[in-house]
Amino acid sequence: MNASFIGGIIAVVVILLIIAVIKTYNHMVVLRNRVDNQGAQIEVQLKRRADLIPNLLETTKGYAHYEQETLSKITELRSRVLNASSAAESFEAGNALGREISHILAVGEQYPELKANQNFLQLQSELKETENKIVMARQFYNDTVTKYNTAIMMFPRSIFAGLFGFRQKDLLAASEEERYLNTDAGTTTLANGIFRAFLTYKREQEIRLNGSSQTILPEDLPEEKDTTPAGTTPNATEKTVRQDSNSTPRRTEKNAVAQTEDNAPVFKIQILTSSRPLAKNDKRLKGLKNVDYYKEGGLYKYTYGASSDYNKVLRTKRSITAQFKDAFIIAFKNGKKVNVNAAINEFKNKKK
Repeated sequence: MNASFIGGIIAVVVILLIIAVIKTYNHMVVLRNRVDNQGAQIEVQLKRRADLIPNLLETTKGYAHYEQETLSKITELRSRVLNASSAAESFEAGNALGREISHILAVGEQYPELKANQNFLQLQSELKETENKIVMARQFYNDTVTKYNTAIMMFPRSIFAGLFGFRQKDLLAASEEERYLNTDAGTTTLANGIFRAFLTYKREQEIRLNGSSQTILPEDLPEEKDTTPAGTTPNATEKTVRQDSNSTPRRTEKNAVAQTEDNAPVFKIQILTSSRPLAKNDKRLKGLKNVDYYKEGGLYKYTYGASSDYNKVLRTKRSITAQFKDAFIIAFKNGKKVNVNAAINEFKNKKK
């Protein structure tokens, strides 16, 4: 009697354990499928953006002559997005492709006729809408991944997760520029940039219509002075000074580029962007020496190499491609950043 009773209890416990295991397994499967589904939504939007590239290039080609390397890079990134085997791979390639798209869209700022082109405006609108959907899809994906990772890490699910092969998934990190723009400082920088762009456009129109303009463009906002908070110890202050001494020399847009004697455009390779100054030995610089930077839109943009010989800079860029896959060439003239395609044309004309 007692043996039968104990056996019945054991049988009930075993059945309950089996049911618990099944429910736990099914719950983890549901969460994993949700992650995969959200990843698929990101891939859909990234591929939609990639499908707009051919039309964008076709629309802008009459206004800008892209170097073959740029076209090859865009084609390669587009192919990586379309053929990606995972959301993370597609997102990584999509981030790089997004930066190239922004460079192409910048062409529209140089040509009023292009800015008035209906096809270009339509593509701009579609790309902006797609970018917003990508941001939302990434947010939903990361929320879902967080819930999934939390579920499989909690005891006792962590035991079953290991047994059944459930592994943690990585979050999709926003680009450095996006993280910066989501801060208060980034929002302020964006607002100031829009305001300045409006004044610039207003001034140009006044000059075109009246021959002169009384609109004054605001000077770049001065850097906030680093004041020592009350209660800060001298050691802390000394530490800050030592950290600053390791940073690259401070520069501004006006003195960022030393010009050649004949006032020719100077070409540089932009390798990365940061929301704050980097130390000379920062690992993101990957050991490069003589790295320079200029400041634009509240961001520190780091460059490598400087020459009025475009071909020389192009060869240098190819030599660091393995380290900086997203690097691209920019141009300065008279201390100001200029359209790189116009600078290349000027370089080629001088060689004739």
